[in-house]
Amino acid sequence: MNKIESALSLASEGYFVFPIKPGTKEPAHVGWQKEATRDQAQIKEWWQENPNFNPGIFTGRYRDDSHLLVVDVDVKDGKGGKASWDQLRDEHGLKLTRQTKTPSGGRHFIYA
Repeated sequence: MNKIESALSLASEGYFVFPIKPGTKEPAHVGWQKEATRDQAQIKEWWQENPNFNPGIFTGRYRDDSHLLVVDVDVKDGKGGKASWDQLRDEHGLKLTRQTKTPSGGRHFIYA
């Protein structure tokens, strides 16, 4: 799946999407919190601007129907995030959920 397909898929699942500059964690536009959208036409327009944008999802509380918790499991520089996360997940019976791999080898787990 390419980046625009990922962005469109996320929007169709109900996430508010915005573009991120390639190779960074930086939003491509000022005001991205208000721009984040599920609108397929807007998303296509952004990725026509730059097909290498990475898709970001809005996780804040700016919008009433966007309440997400993202767990950042860090493994960079020998950090024990995976073991800690596995233990917490097992102790609290958390289900597997959507996840993404981070550039440093960690994971982001997304819960609604």
